[in-house]
Amino acid sequence: MMEGLEKGLAAKLEEKSLEAARLAALVDELKNRGVEWKILPVDPALIDVVGFNRFQSTFDPKQDRAFADLLANIQAVGGNKQPGMVRPSAATEGRYELVFGERRLRACEQAALPFTAIVADLGDDDVWLFRESENFGRKDKGILEQALALVDMPARFAYGERTAILDKLKISKTHYLRLKAIAGVPKAIWEVVPGAHTTTAREAAQIVDAYRDDPRAVKSRVPRVRPDMRRSDAIRFLAIGSLSEIDPSPSPDFEIIRKGPSLSIKLRSTSDETAEELERQLRQWLEHRGLHAASNS
Repeated sequence: MMEGLEKGLAAKLEEKSLEAARLAALVDELKNRGVEWKILPVDPALIDVVGFNRFQSTFDPKQDRAFADLLANIQAVGGNKQPGMVRPSAATEGRYELVFGERRLRACEQAALPFTAIVADLGDDDVWLFRESENFGRKDKGILEQALALVDMPARFAYGERTAILDKLKISKTHYLRLKAIAGVPKAIWEVVPGAHTTTAREAAQIVDAYRDDPRAVKSRVPRVRPDMRRSDAIRFLAIGSLSEIDPSPSPDFEIIRKGPSLSIKLRSTSDETAEELERQLRQWLEHRGLHAASNS
């Protein structure tokens, strides 16, 4: 147990080191661009979120365990230690526009605490690029959120061709085409999916294919999706059109077996991508609690 706690602590320290390195790189880039900046505590009520960034389910501690942990941490330490970024509002004096850090902003808002942010006077191209450089580097941003962010990519960048921008964000051509297909489905459809931010690429593909074949049919099903549905059922309903068309007694997708303190999980009929995503989330969950999951040999 002590070894697991020590490794969990080491993982947290490594995460903090990476955060510090990202902040240092960000400050260097601001300096290189000649952008004036400062770090200030800002009232969350004065910050506007323009355009799409995250699904609202991402900020619900009942639906998102990682956000619940973030909220608890911010409440415990009295604010966000890793700053977000804002720029002065061009529309209203005294207000700000969020560049990145919405999860930290929402946590501070729910905790009734000021939001610590880098205040920088950025242009529109800079806002998108800084936001997505931060967001695509984070593991907690789901594939739908990544895809919908591309909708806001400026048609013409001051920094060069779109290919160069995607290279900067470390997005491969294959992944870009996948994200582009997802972004081709209206946001209103994705928003009705319970826990939309946790949707996998395989699940998203079901709706992408259905929407490509018959967009009107998929749109007509949106009002009938219930918030109490399981995410997988909602996605299949949007894609197929009727829950009665879904096998009422499907073979189990997974099995959890517990014997005393030992726990094992068996997955059946799942893709490599889904298994990899589950492994990543499980390791992250364990390490966040001071435990360490051994690497596969």
